[in-house]
Amino acid sequence: MHKLHQHHSNISDDYSVSVSINSDSKYLKITYRVISPKFNTSNNFSATDLDNWGLWEFDVVEAFLQKGQDSGQYLEIQASPLSQRFALRVIKPREETIKVAELDFTVNVTESSEFIEITIAIALDDIPGKSDALMYGNIFACLGPKGNQHFFALKINSEIKPDFHRPDLFCNLLEELA
Repeated sequence: MHKLHQHHSNISDDYSVSVSINSDSKYLKITYRVISPKFNTSNNFSATDLDNWGLWEFDVVEAFLQKGQDSGQYLEIQASPLSQRFALRVIKPREETIKVAELDFTVNVTESSEFIEITIAIALDDIPGKSDALMYGNIFACLGPKGNQHFFALKINSEIKPDFHRPDLFCNLLEELA
């Protein structure tokens, strides 16, 4: 597993996130191992619906994905420790998005006394882009109560406030997390 970097604005040793990724001919699987003193969740979201707007205000793991480099559009997917899901197709960050109603996207949560594991499986055919060989994106986690969230990323931005919608920071995930 590869440890995610904590964004510099909220430093805490109480939280830790590691991630691994693998792909077969049909699915991309991302597994997050999350250590948190207490999970900040809400039962006001659906575990079956993808339109859980605002889920990111609670504890989530996220992936921004596109097949190929600079393919323009990307898919934002989120999962909570309660198996709640969210998906959004981003055409232009913060300008144009499309809500995703159907997606071959599952979430599996396993708990232990030391951590939880959240595994996201997404069909490769549902990820925007043209390349079948390259998977670009970035991996994130948002943990802790609103106003005191801890942000983690595979590639962090240099600004004070975390900005996940930065395709310029996307990397080849299969290579980076190999």
